[in-house]
Amino acid sequence: MGDSKFEVPTFVEMIELVQGLNKATGRDVGIYPEFKSPSWHAEEGLPMEEALLTILAEYGYEGPNATVYVQCFEPEPLKTMRFELETELPLVQLISGDEEYGAMVTEEGLDEVSTYANGIGPSKLRIEENPELVTWAHQRGLVLHPWTFRADQLPEQYSTLDDELDQFYNIYGIDGLFTDFTDQAVQFLQTEA
Repeated sequence: MGDSKFEVPTFVEMIELVQGLNKATGRDVGIYPEFKSPSWHAEEGLPMEEALLTILAEYGYEGPNATVYVQCFEPEPLKTMRFELETELPLVQLISGDEEYGAMVTEEGLDEVSTYANGIGPSKLRIEENPELVTWAHQRGLVLHPWTFRADQLPEQYSTLDDELDQFYNIYGIDGLFTDFTDQAVQFLQTEA
């Protein structure tokens, strides 16, 4: 026992897996990479923006209709990709519930975000606190993909994950979401269709 050797796949390996499955199944599932600590990597001499865009282009992810969203909590890498590297790929500004992100969930903050991003990925609590955030984002052409929906960690006001998904999709009007229970979220959406 204990002789198994598991390795973390590379980004390229994950792209090839997704594209291989798409080819085998006839589907067109996209990818949603997230920059993790990009300012730290840049300080270490390892900026990631250009490298990411190069890899994505090698695998056909180019232009505004590519089946990819690039997401990040830090706005600067997204701005670099949009303005300096001139990507047209869909970009998403992640927004936590921390106070430092409070300005982003105002109408003025969303005006700024809409200059460089195609969407926002707020903590779902941000929408619960202010459902108008959905309207404000949509008025600026931004999609909303809140996070993270979990069947095993439901907020007390919901008895099931379906109840929470119903609130966010059908009442608040979000465009997509992050969940660790994709099977249940897909079943909910198929039932709603």
